[in-house]
Amino acid sequence: MQLKSIVHKIYNEPAYFFGRFYTLRKLYSRISSGSLKNIEQESNKSDLVKIENPNALQDLDENAIALGIKLSESAAKELYEFGKSSRLKKWAWTEGKTFQYEDVQDGKINGEPVAIAEVWDKEDCELVYKIAEDPEVLNLVRSYLGYHDVQFYPRFFWTFAGEMSDEMRIKSNQTIEYHFDVHSWNFCYLHFYLTDTDENSGAHQMVKGSHKKKPLKWLWGSAKKSDEAIVKQYGKDKILTIVGKAGDGFLEDTSCYHKGLAPENQNRLLLQIRYF
Repeated sequence: MQLKSIVHKIYNEPAYFFGRFYTLRKLYSRISSGSLKNIEQESNKSDLVKIENPNALQDLDENAIALGIKLSESAAKELYEFGKSSRLKKWAWTEGKTFQYEDVQDGKINGEPVAIAEVWDKEDCELVYKIAEDPEVLNLVRSYLGYHDVQFYPRFFWTFAGEMSDEMRIKSNQTIEYHFDVHSWNFCYLHFYLTDTDENSGAHQMVKGSHKKKPLKWLWGSAKKSDEAIVKQYGKDKILTIVGKAGDGFLEDTSCYHKGLAPENQNRLLLQIRYF
């Protein structure tokens, strides 16, 4: 990141710049809440989400990932059906008309590649918001972020299998390159697979512990890194590929390095909720 760009970011988007630094994010949490002991925990439980991992908070803090979060079978099925029947649109910040899931054949519409598309009518799906406000999930999120008044933003999208080059997928805003997120001072993401997902159908891949440990020069530069640079810095043993059945979920501090694998043989539907 060049000096002129750094000055611009600090002045216009301080959270985007300073949010790169783990210690500053934790300082922000302390300023926002004072103490974790002051956080009110929700006592009610829903039937939508179950956190089966008793060490979820510790795993999230140490490795940036907490596995073992499950969506009920009925909720996963309802979201899948909604995602197939609703209008879709190429990734939200691009131009273009809406279309239907059936319009996409082998990753293309009328010969034009479609790598990723958002479920455009998610606001009409009350279930998405019930999941985002699940009491157990909110307790975990609040404990990790360090403050009670969290906000959330859901996204609900398909990634399509098909014969597309990496360059084409990247141009379509599909994040198949390692990168870390800087959305605000503090944040984490809840993900749910809504289709069975493995290495060949769009699995999520992340680097354990990289939310805390980045070379200083990487923090000042681009958030993107090559596979080779990631392996050299962290080693293959730190790379986790997350596979699962429809309804399997995980909570992640996406200030870690992460990416999505390009689906090769099956389309993937994912519910993603950002808390901040």
